[in-house]
Amino acid sequence: MEFTFQDYRIHYVDEGQGDPVLLLNGVYMTTRSWDGVVDAFTQQYRLIRMDFIDQGLSQWVDKAYDIDLQAEIVLALLDHLGIEKVSLVATSYGSVVAQQVASSRPELVSKMVISNAAAHFPISFHQSILSLSTVFDSMAWLQPRMFGALTRITRSIDGVDVRPELSKITCPTLVVSSEFDNLTPKYLQLEILSLIPDSQYAVIMGAGHVVVYEKPHEFTRVALGFLAH
Repeated sequence: MEFTFQDYRIHYVDEGQGDPVLLLNGVYMTTRSWDGVVDAFTQQYRLIRMDFIDQGLSQWVDKAYDIDLQAEIVLALLDHLGIEKVSLVATSYGSVVAQQVASSRPELVSKMVISNAAAHFPISFHQSILSLSTVFDSMAWLQPRMFGALTRITRSIDGVDVRPELSKITCPTLVVSSEFDNLTPKYLQLEILSLIPDSQYAVIMGAGHVVVYEKPHEFTRVALGFLAH
């Protein structure tokens, strides 16, 4: 499925029945990245997945943008689907978008789960990924178009600081860390925990930054347990 926002084609998947839950991707993810958790979620919820611009089957662009645009796209998708109340489950990059949505439209979000998140980045997120991943360099040679998209999406978050807005979030929020996350270490999630009024904390042991891939069953158990109570 797709809809159009400001001439951008946005791909999404809408399945299951019940209260709506929207999954928000990390940088390297697409809607397919959540396949390991879909069955468990759709047994209880209407599950919506989407690709941000420069991801998956959504439109890849040719100019720079900031992450505010991704939050606007999320709000437009919910409006397109006629959803007036939603739970957000997000990881990494998507967690920043989730914090923006929940702080700017608190009446819209019933619960929120954010994993491997940050509210600001002490150094460039783009440079952090470059320093941790030689894959980026190989993609520059093998798939220039993909390299361009990943560069734009990582740079879209540079300079972002949502900390002043977090007190506006009114929904119950679960902040999730991974034991071995070197890209967004635990102290960044603990900072968020201290700034969102109604927040709880969980740590998934034995996982790095990409917890949805590394520990899908543990992530699902923690997220669904929180959403159910």
